[in-house]
Amino acid sequence: MISGCILGLIGGNLLKIIGVTKYVYSNMDKLQISIGTLNIAFSWQNELGYRLLSTSNSSAGISLYLIFSSLLVGLGEEIFWRGFIQNKISNHLSVNLSIWITAALFALIHFYIFTILPVRLGVFFLFLIAVSGIVWGYLFKYFNSIWSSAISHGITAFIIWKYYFFSKP
Repeated sequence: MISGCILGLIGGNLLKIIGVTKYVYSNMDKLQISIGTLNIAFSWQNELGYRLLSTSNSSAGISLYLIFSSLLVGLGEEIFWRGFIQNKISNHLSVNLSIWITAALFALIHFYIFTILPVRLGVFFLFLIAVSGIVWGYLFKYFNSIWSSAISHGITAFIIWKYYFFSKP
């Protein structure tokens, strides 16, 4: 969850402002460092998300987490994936193809799902993540705004994490 915010902050406009976008694509060492940094961020996200969700059984806790997931996860990840990656790819390929490629990359970055789910369920979730990425890509394209995909992404993250991973049987 926190990595969504981190991705949003380090992606897109911040990279353009500080002028390092050329290194992301031209220098493999920098790209490997970026991927390593993302792995650290995802570990931090899982720990903080687990602590927040496992203590949010009250209405106030659930409301706080919904706001948290909508702002940090939805907006942060959408700024990075749709606002930065999808836009960069669409500079070189068609918009439709850039949506599908971005969705595939978005699904691949969630490969850690296999550490918490059985293989069959993990494959199903990766498929759903890719489909969600396609939907969010088209929302971003259709409305020409990050907000539609960010709100949808945040609500989806909230529902999945709260009701799938933290519901009692």
